[in-house]
Amino acid sequence: MKDLGKLLSQAREMQKNVKKTQKELERTIISAESNKGFIKLEISCSHKIKSILIEDEVLHDKKLIEKYLIEVFNIANRKIDQETKSKMSGVAGGTLPPNFKMPF
Repeated sequence: MKDLGKLLSQAREMQKNVKKTQKELERTIISAESNKGFIKLEISCSHKIKSILIEDEVLHDKKLIEKYLIEVFNIANRKIDQETKSKMSGVAGGTLPPNFKMPF
């Protein structure tokens, strides 16, 4: 029974740490830019866009803007995934499987 109590205590502590880390991730801002820097994006790890900057040089070309927007969002999403995995694996004691996706 003693071991069960200890296990429950550890589970509660981990849950508390997960919530704390989730809040920290919500405040973490990721910066990304397209290949040539024509579009820059700032987005939180909770996927809230903070800013988008589009250089004047590409404003005349809708297709180019679309291409760079896709590129910059994909870059940002990869960075968010990396940051989330890094911080959450610390909470889980490095026990997350390699392809584990966080549910947020």
